[in-house]
Amino acid sequence: MAQLTKPARHLLERIAWLASEPVPEFLLDVPVPQVDGGDLREALADLAAYSLATRDLLEPRFSVHRLVQDVTRRSLDGGTSHSRLVEALRWVDAGFVGDPEDVRTWPRLHQLIPHTQAVTLSPDEFELAQGGATTMAKTMRHAVGAALNPHRWPKRGRWGSCQAAAPRGCPPFRGQPSRVRI
Repeated sequence: MAQLTKPARHLLERIAWLASEPVPEFLLDVPVPQVDGGDLREALADLAAYSLATRDLLEPRFSVHRLVQDVTRRSLDGGTSHSRLVEALRWVDAGFVGDPEDVRTWPRLHQLIPHTQAVTLSPDEFELAQGGATTMAKTMRHAVGAALNPHRWPKRGRWGSCQAAAPRGCPPFRGQPSRVRI
């Protein structure tokens, strides 16, 4: 960690709060409101040079091993830890561009579900930053919409995607609503 550049260390501390699933590279182009993150693509290259991040060779995404994420989170002091969690939440929220009810945006939005879940349902029981509820609501709208369209996401089943995005349960719908609003 000591050999990393400041932007690379900052990026790793933010990624530590995301899910262990691959992170879409389009997030690197998304600025975090109220945060100067520098060039995130260079920061990712620095992380990859030290084998702290792995780029997918087939798709534009990268991953950080869950143990690296855990060690990184545990190494942060309380103030920095909370700050990076809030940044991660704002980052995912800013990357959540598009109408969750429009199937054309689903491929992009679907990639953010595990990361939204990770930052909004953090086991550390931090209070959600301002906008956290909005991010979760948008994610749930997308998840429910995907679950209701079996032709688009056939592996999900009727409510599977909703349950994956909200492990505490899904709202009890009667029948198939024509338009989902959360």
